Amino acid sequence: MFRRIFIILALPLLVTACRGRGAIDPKAPIIIISIDTLRSDHLPAYGYGKIETPNIDAFRNDAILYQRAYSHCPLTLVSHASLFTGALSAEHGIRDNLGYKLDPKTRTLAELLKSNGYATGGAVSAVVLRGDTGIRRGFDFWDDDIDMDVTAISIARSQRSGDVTRASAEKWIRAHKGQPFFFFFHIYEPHTPYDPPEPFRTKYGTTYDGEIATADSIVGKFLDYLRSEGLYDRATIVLLSDHGEGLREHGEDEHGILLYREAIQIPLMLKLPKSARHGTSVGTPVQLIDVFPTIAAAFHVAPKPGSQSLLDAADGRVRDDRTIYAETYYPRLHFGWNDLHSIVSGTNHYIHARKPELYDLTADPGEKTNIAADRRRVYVALRERIEPYIHVAAAPSPVDDEQKQQLAALGYVGSVALTKPNEVLPDPNENIGKVSRVREGRLQRGGSNDRRASPR
Repeated sequence: MFRRIFIILALPLLVTACRGRGAIDPKAPIIIISIDTLRSDHLPAYGYGKIETPNIDAFRNDAILYQRAYSHCPLTLVSHASLFTGALSAEHGIRDNLGYKLDPKTRTLAELLKSNGYATGGAVSAVVLRGDTGIRRGFDFWDDDIDMDVTAISIARSQRSGDVTRASAEKWIRAHKGQPFFFFFHIYEPHTPYDPPEPFRTKYGTTYDGEIATADSIVGKFLDYLRSEGLYDRATIVLLSDHGEGLREHGEDEHGILLYREAIQIPLMLKLPKSARHGTSVGTPVQLIDVFPTIAAAFHVAPKPGSQSLLDAADGRVRDDRTIYAETYYPRLHFGWNDLHSIVSGTNHYIHARKPELYDLTADPGEKTNIAADRRRVYVALRERIEPYIHVAAAPSPVDDEQKQQLAALGYVGSVALTKPNEVLPDPNENIGKVSRVREGRLQRGGSNDRRASPR
């Protein structure tokens, strides 16, 4: 009788212990590596065979790989704001790379970790993550010291080599390795322009894949540094991207305008202390805002509605048909076209646009066949489900005179388009081909701010 009572009482403790196995150590290093503009389906770890990424492959072997991870916006600043806050754009307040700041009421991951005794540092490789947007809130150290290139045609192209950022990261970590620390390491390869150094230029040409190989080399050096300092094994390390790249699969060269899978599906890998659960894969859909509760759970902070721990997904406690939302106001704010919204639910991807689109991601991963008319019941259900997520974006705030001069030299400020909330606007899909011509025109004029460049 006593033995039976002991087993009954001990069972919940055993379940708790099993769930705790491989959890995040709340006193050990926590590191996020963000590789900007990296599509998951261009990595060997996700089945791609045209390039070699030995360092990311080795990291994958030590980590949990999430096969279906999604961003909430194909723009750098917006996505990282969601990453840091565990919140969607309407809550954290940043809707574009320019003219928005992080809502001061939204708590950041760095603030949470700082309040729990962590030193907090970050180093970034592009001015879109400049600290004055509020993105650096909670960080003791934030290195965004990047020289503006006045010959560039957009703010997004003012960047520095990931190796320069890596050196800054390693210097800060060396000074803080004796205490719990959180570090955010951001590199801008493989963002445009595609200009890989040797030996990757010879091997892959001036291509997107060549830039990915470059990013792999930079990440490999950084991980080797962590190993040399005895930090790698103890650390929790998240490797991810903020969004993908169009590569003309639906007419878009780069990103920001459309919401197809190539723009919002990202790599996401989680290495736990001592590489617990290493080599496993998770097929349940996850999202950038899930990173916050994954780390916050180690400090007994509950997830916000709509987000769940990545470890819960690994343990099978997350529904496959959960709603994952994405949006982009870039076409409205910069071209005077319709903003776009989408949700992924199970194998379905619904894009809310003037011409609604529905895709079966299993049967049609390239999203070539719109089945909204054929599966009207699914389309109507997802259309209704997306409505609560759509919140009109406030107009961007004006920038100060110094920023205005810098950004005007980059040909960026003048591209802002003013529209009315209920105005009938052109469809981005029907106009996407004009974007390349506009960029080429600006290049020919040396980055001119001429409003005639607008494709509206």
